[in-house]
Amino acid sequence: MILLFFFMIQIPGEGIGISDKGELSNVVSNFGLLSYHHYVTPACHWPNAAPFPQQYCVGFGFFAAKEYSVVESMDHVYPEWMPLEGSYGTLYSGEVTDPSGTPIMATSDDIETWPLVAGERFWPGPWRKDTLGQPVEGEFTSDRDLFCIFNDQGVFGLQVDQSVYSYGRIYAQDFIFFDMKVYSNVDTTIGDIHLGFRGKFRCDYDMQDYIGLYRDSMVTFVYYWDADGVPFDPWESVGMIGVAFLNQEIENFHYYKKEDELSREDSLYKSKLYSIITSDPSPSYLDSSLYFHGDDINIDDPSFVQALPPESTSAYNYIVSTGPKTITPDDTLQFTCAIICAEDSVGLFQNLTVALTMAENYFLGSGPPTAPVVTAVSGYKKVTLYWEAEPSESSADIMTGRQDFEGYKIYRSEDQGRTWGAEITNHQGYVVGYVPLAQFDLVDGIYGVDPAFPYQSLGNETGVKHTFVDSTVYNGIEYWYCVAAYDRGNQHPDSLEPSYENSKGRPSATHVVSTTPASMPSGYVSASIQGSDTLQPIGGPCEGLALVNILDPVQVLPHTYRVSFHDTVINDTINITTFNLCDVTTQETLLYRNELSDSSLDNIPVVDGFRLVLFNTASGVKSMEWTLVTGDTCTFQWWTGYLGTMAGETYASGSADFRIVVDHANPATVGIIDGFGGSYPPIQIPIRIYDITDTLNQVDVSDWCWLVDYAYAFPGDTAHFGPPGWDLIPGGAGYNPHPDWAAVGFVDQIGCENANGDAAYFATQNGDSTAIAPSEGDEFTIITFKPFSHSIEYEFTMVPPSIDSAEIELGDVRVVPNPYILVSKFESTPYDRRLMFTNLPEQCRIMIYNVAGEHINTIEHTSGLGYAYWDLRTKYGIEVAYGMYIYVVQTENGTKAKGKFAIIK
Repeated sequence: MILLFFFMIQIPGEGIGISDKGELSNVVSNFGLLSYHHYVTPACHWPNAAPFPQQYCVGFGFFAAKEYSVVESMDHVYPEWMPLEGSYGTLYSGEVTDPSGTPIMATSDDIETWPLVAGERFWPGPWRKDTLGQPVEGEFTSDRDLFCIFNDQGVFGLQVDQSVYSYGRIYAQDFIFFDMKVYSNVDTTIGDIHLGFRGKFRCDYDMQDYIGLYRDSMVTFVYYWDADGVPFDPWESVGMIGVAFLNQEIENFHYYKKEDELSREDSLYKSKLYSIITSDPSPSYLDSSLYFHGDDINIDDPSFVQALPPESTSAYNYIVSTGPKTITPDDTLQFTCAIICAEDSVGLFQNLTVALTMAENYFLGSGPPTAPVVTAVSGYKKVTLYWEAEPSESSADIMTGRQDFEGYKIYRSEDQGRTWGAEITNHQGYVVGYVPLAQFDLVDGIYGVDPAFPYQSLGNETGVKHTFVDSTVYNGIEYWYCVAAYDRGNQHPDSLEPSYENSKGRPSATHVVSTTPASMPSGYVSASIQGSDTLQPIGGPCEGLALVNILDPVQVLPHTYRVSFHDTVINDTINITTFNLCDVTTQETLLYRNELSDSSLDNIPVVDGFRLVLFNTASGVKSMEWTLVTGDTCTFQWWTGYLGTMAGETYASGSADFRIVVDHANPATVGIIDGFGGSYPPIQIPIRIYDITDTLNQVDVSDWCWLVDYAYAFPGDTAHFGPPGWDLIPGGAGYNPHPDWAAVGFVDQIGCENANGDAAYFATQNGDSTAIAPSEGDEFTIITFKPFSHSIEYEFTMVPPSIDSAEIELGDVRVVPNPYILVSKFESTPYDRRLMFTNLPEQCRIMIYNVAGEHINTIEHTSGLGYAYWDLRTKYGIEVAYGMYIYVVQTENGTKAKGKFAIIK
């Protein structure tokens, strides 16, 4: 969207709001002027891809009338509604302005426009309402809400709270709501008031349109279409536009030709206007034939226009009104309208139906997830985008209450948001979307073409990511990126609903960014991690992957950081590990009990310009086998997998490795666990158990170990259990001869533990009398996975980027394009002429001369970037002539280099 400004007078407290979230774009004032192409454009520009002159509105304003007095604002030269006194600072901050310096009114998705109270930003307008009509604090109605208050300067005592709602969602991207709350700002009742709107819309540049009217109990809808259906240059397409009037019955509707518009220079201007507003054709000073059409004195019949051949039509304006009304000091009268666009009448009335449904539901409709907060980092011929999982991935649909996030679509624009990539067109050839540059979605069985809207994709089960690197860019070109979160829609055949995604928007939105890739400054040394970006564990072995990825070098600090872990065990088996990130330098905790990396490896929040990758390994037993056999291979069954109810998966707590050595000469003394809480004296079993986690320092932990034997709880029960105790004799105390009971886990278990509480318990069934026992000295080894745990830490130190003055090379400075031929790809518009100096140091002076040695201009380069633009103008602001030019680059220490470039036709 391009803002275009015309002659403007100073209006106290003036502000404007920009609605450009969908295909329909408009600028509204805070003094009753809802759209006017000679004030600020866009003025109902539609669709986004249309050329900028394709503005459908040449005037649309709100009025109040009483006793031949009318308060209106149909332009910015004679406004009669005025912003509420003190709006600057109380209704908007004034810190955000358009290029002309006019403040932007309070805008929901730009917190800098919100006013300040006691140093805190606050939203001055209404919050969205829930399905019961109750406000939901902190949540907005549309993708962009605008709010202002204006009044009639005491003429009648009226004040109006105006909210504007625009949407980027597919089903609502072609209309904008204007919701007026009209009330008395005086202590007396205001009677005999007529309220309404004046509209001037055009469907083509040839000023030949048809006008139509639709009325029922819910709505009055005035709409236009082009008479011949052929766009007139500079328009490239023609659609339909209409205004739906809601909440108040329209009792008067009159249209008239553009050339019959009343003149403000006429001394009877207000009287004539009042007569039309109130449907009074009787005054002799009014040529009623121009403003009253048909048998109904109140509601004109547009069929007279529709019967004309295209060449006999005109451009038509209209007036709608309701009244007379009485407004007491306690009353608030709601008057709503919606400007609606479409390609044809079918689409127009479909959009009208959607708008009516939403208006009945407090202007709400199913919408996309909350938009992500995106950061762009430019590099040499690349752009890196990153964002976090929240607030998008846990946001709930305001209509259903369900969390229905599905993924992200990434779009790129090279024309400042006019288009966003390869076009997707419908069967009529109309653009209905764009092919995303990349798309990431959940692996959840929802993928492929959206059955409710076959022009978009639900994804390909890629898995969700939070980083994207675009390496298909050119240095010096401004790119806009949009990372749009989208939901899964509804694929049920009986209730299909399309997937909704965040609107493309502008860089003021959290999920849209503007950036320019370029070379780094001369002498640039990249940010780094001392040692390596792969971190080494402190406190013991660990097989988890720990990496540091630098995403935003400018944010990197020369600090040391520490990563530590929390273990939470649930039901004695489920282990949940989280981590803390602490800035050791400042002693600040940056992330607390944060989740580890998921399969995307990029879900951990970016902190100080880097993102940690902490991808855990599995936990439990990694391998369990005989690793030293001196005689015949043992046939005893010692299990690592699930056996039965009473002896499940091998239990491992911690990450210690154990080795069991057959040793009859020096048996281990172990405690007894019967599974039912009994207490028994320890016994000896013919093995020794060692903690071999540190292979260079093995520790005998035999005295810490246990035998789990259910036979102790049922003494004498030989029908279900083997003998109590444990040995290595085939058919002995380590064997349960009852297969059915052994199958459910009533077998002995050996519990290996160490002084730190690490443990591994495994089931044993030593075999019948024909089994082969292990030999003396045989070794059985249990190796566990080494996941992150409370005993593991990592430390690393970041090194910010820097400039090595010894590596600054002015000879690398280049001018692109060279030669400059009329225009270059660095220019956003035909009026934005510029070329670029690249490979510059962080700070320098660029002096430009013609071949005669005359000084043309000087560029003071202080941005710290590796490039600078020149607008092809002299130091006096005059465009330079074609020819050869010399440039001299000089650093602060006086070092110079020179080169030349040409500007040719």
